[in-house]
Amino acid sequence: MIYNLVLFIHIAGVLLLFAGLAIEWICILKISNAITGEQIKEAVLLYSKLLIAGIGAAMTLLSGIYMAATVWEGTSWVISGLVGFFLIALTGGLFTERKMKRAKKMIKNADENLAGFFGNANRLLLSIQLRTTILFGVVCLMTVKPGSLSCAIILLASVAIGLVPFKKAKALTSKA
Repeated sequence: MIYNLVLFIHIAGVLLLFAGLAIEWICILKISNAITGEQIKEAVLLYSKLLIAGIGAAMTLLSGIYMAATVWEGTSWVISGLVGFFLIALTGGLFTERKMKRAKKMIKNADENLAGFFGNANRLLLSIQLRTTILFGVVCLMTVKPGSLSCAIILLASVAIGLVPFKKAKALTSKA
């Protein structure tokens, strides 16, 4: 009974993570398509109120650790899932979180050069694409429960897929 409850919390956490990523996609697309600083400001302020992904991450991680410790200890897909989770956090922290915190400070200080600060949003788009595809890869790992080699292939494929649309978008925008 406890395991099933923890599994529910785990799945609910993943759903919250996806919901948070969906809202973040909206924010980043608004920034990348913004014409005025006010449009960027709205997107940054919406992003700064985004707590759902953090709550989902905590639920997913804590319940996952419990299940790994009690039932699935040492399996390659659990370890690979943790690696994927770490990659998601690292990518978000390096590419998105820092930039958005600095933008929020600029808004607080009434700095109107937000459009210049963001320039093009390619790094933000790369970050959200990578995190989305890696999260799908982690869900694949948790569902299929493959062996070690397949785990590595799934994680590498999820990263590669996350990079492909970014490169196409960059090539299309450079021609325009």
